[in-house]
Amino acid sequence: MICGSVLLPAKPNRLLNLVLGTAYTALMLLVAVMSLSTWRTFYVFLALLESALTVLIVGQAWNWAKTEGPPVLGQALWRARSTPAPATSKGADARA
Repeated sequence: MICGSVLLPAKPNRLLNLVLGTAYTALMLLVAVMSLSTWRTFYVFLALLESALTVLIVGQAWNWAKTEGPPVLGQALWRARSTPAPATSKGADARA
């Protein structure tokens, strides 16, 4: 998802974060419920921790501004190509 968050435009990125985050949260809650025993307490704790973090991700995706534009990496590449090269003076740098 990190690569997708950088490369995808805002609308598909938001949708994927909502869908995959919700599915992953449900899966981790299922793991937590199915692993309830004294020997697996550590796994239950980690599953609940991951669930809490993915709920935060889904909440952020849900509250994202509904703007459309190029992906972040695309903006950086576009700026790099559209920025003119600095002018150099031949007289100051010329050495004979």
